[in-house]
Amino acid sequence: MDKPLAHLVVVDDEPNICRVLRALFERAGYQVTTYPSAREALPALTDGADFDAVITDLMMPEVSGLDLLKGLRENDLDQPVLMITAHANVDTAVEAMKSGAFDYVSKPFDAEEVRLKVERAVRQYSLQKENEFLRRCFSFHPLLIGGNPLDAASLYVLIHYLEREWGIHYALGGTGSIVNAFGKLLGELGVKVHLDCGVD
Repeated sequence: MDKPLAHLVVVDDEPNICRVLRALFERAGYQVTTYPSAREALPALTDGADFDAVITDLMMPEVSGLDLLKGLRENDLDQPVLMITAHANVDTAVEAMKSGAFDYVSKPFDAEEVRLKVERAVRQYSLQKENEFLRRCFSFHPLLIGGNPLDAASLYVLIHYLEREWGIHYALGGTGSIVNAFGKLLGELGVKVHLDCGVD
């Protein structure tokens, strides 16, 4: 099975909207999780859920899409949030953008417009994560071997590639200062590491 393009969360109290968006984005290659309310979505998303973007209805009973956005930001979650709003609530959607929403779409929405906005949001978030990861790598420069610029550049590229392609667990074979530094650096970055130093 191909790796999903991204994990998208849809929050809407209208089941038909959830079904339409799920079908649209699953066909486009996304993993999609839906919630019927922001009250149900917020604790799930702030409890360590892995997701890349949220599409939420703005006006929902009890907990609004704006409340959901604020709850995510209060928990230091910076994934992009797109608001779905009725035409009469566009001013409210603009206010939501001032509060940190990535964008909004008006009902009835055009499927292609929504897809393109989500694609743009996910791409921007991915670049943001990559930049943050590389900054974290450079902050650990003292761990690199002898300060050799070539070794440093190679190490950063390799870490970046493994983080993006293989997640958080790595098996490092062999021994020596490069492997040990790599393992130490990944550990400091919060990545789970298994050092396999078998006898050659």
